[in-house]
Amino acid sequence: MLKILAVSLLFSLSLFSQPLLTATVAQPQPDGTTTVIVNFQDTYPASNLAGVSFSISAPAGATFGAVNPLAATIAAQKTILSAGSTFELIGSTANGGQAALSSGQFFSVSITPPTTAGSGAMAIALLSPQGVSTAGSPVSIAAAPTVYLCSQYDLTGDCLVNQDDVNVMQQASLGQMPCAGALLNIGDGKCTVVDLQEVILAAMGQ
Repeated sequence: MLKILAVSLLFSLSLFSQPLLTATVAQPQPDGTTTVIVNFQDTYPASNLAGVSFSISAPAGATFGAVNPLAATIAAQKTILSAGSTFELIGSTANGGQAALSSGQFFSVSITPPTTAGSGAMAIALLSPQGVSTAGSPVSIAAAPTVYLCSQYDLTGDCLVNQDDVNVMQQASLGQMPCAGALLNIGDGKCTVVDLQEVILAAMGQ
């Protein structure tokens, strides 16, 4: 137990001994699209990070939507360059080129998986972060562990879509249990046989 705790503490210290990127993900929309927000946590003393590049991993075949700059990016006058899953924050003005980034939210981007109904979780990870300081020197940046976003068709909370989820929707559609909570995210939110068919197809991986 002590050994596990020690490893956990060392891992936590290693993450927070340098600037950290994290990803926050939202519940998927009916078409499977989710919004990912990239967050930045600086260290003390500040890293004076002026620019950063990294990529976002997502399921094969996923598509990335428009990028929306958020508070930390806007305050430091940065421009976001994106090419598929690769992103870069650079100065958008003469002053912004050397302005330091503060802790906060960098940007949000929508990610649509290759299919609208998937089984299991969509894994989102931030990869290969690289930074440069206002003085032009490299800045070492850490990235938080992968975030797993469960499918909207996961009705039992185990991050899997299978017969158990079908059974839950079937009971709700027959009035044997309340149509509430995660059940409301399926179809028209009324727990009908049409919604049941959606869950069945998701459990089949379609």
